[in-house]
Amino acid sequence: AQTAAATPSITKSSPENKKTVRKGNVIITGASSGLGLATAKALSETGKWHVIMACRNFLKAEKAARSAGMPREGYTVMHLDLASLESVRQFVDTFRRSGRPLDVLVCNAAVYLPTAKEPTFTADGFELSVGTNHLGHFLLEPDHQELPQATVVAQFRDYHPEKFSGQGDPRIVDEWVQGLEMIFEVMNCPDRYRMLCAQIQLTGDARLWWNAYWSMRPDEKEGCTWDQFKELIREKYYPSYYRADMERQFLALTQGTRSVDEYEREFTRLGAF
Repeated sequence: AQTAAATPSITKSSPENKKTVRKGNVIITGASSGLGLATAKALSETGKWHVIMACRNFLKAEKAARSAGMPREGYTVMHLDLASLESVRQFVDTFRRSGRPLDVLVCNAAVYLPTAKEPTFTADGFELSVGTNHLGHFLLEPDHQELPQATVVAQFRDYHPEKFSGQGDPRIVDEWVQGLEMIFEVMNCPDRYRMLCAQIQLTGDARLWWNAYWSMRPDEKEGCTWDQFKELIREKYYPSYYRADMERQFLALTQGTRSVDEYEREFTRLGAF
């Protein structure tokens, strides 16, 4: 079995402002028997995971889950025939429409026909074991499916990213950008959505500046990349001339009449630039 992880379980705030843990969503193919069923049972019983049992025989999977004593609220059975690429696409579409973010994909299902005298083929014309064990799973993996924008934004917000108003110490912009990049890496955010997610976090002066900037360049915004966004916001709120001036002051810094403590504080302040 192979496992693909997209995002980890997320910490959220409840209406009472208490930290609670959202259940992770894990899809397990071939979860109606054997290792797949054992994995589904073990994960669902932790209370930390909601298991999507992706199986060809819906009734068999439902019966297996009940026989194994899996908690009813801990799993969902969905039809998936890996020997049909159309079935894979339908499964992905149905899962997306459920609104659940995908955290982990366990590619467990497989067929093994060592004694077959004649090859068997999938509906798409591939040898059965190749189509089921490899091609179906390949198409199922998130990297090969186009994630909808709303799903990406919802996952991004689950991490409670910081807002940016443009006020205060200019160095804050770098800290803010670095924080966003950490989130993007963890959630494996596609590059094309990073700028969109970042601009959602702009408030106050930064939001006014951003809207005004693009109101004069409406035809260019569509092609703005995450790297371009970083350059624009850094130049606005942490401009190169400001950094150069801080560097000049740092290089020219001497203790002079300052006390050791005063000199150390100034050294630390300027050195941070």
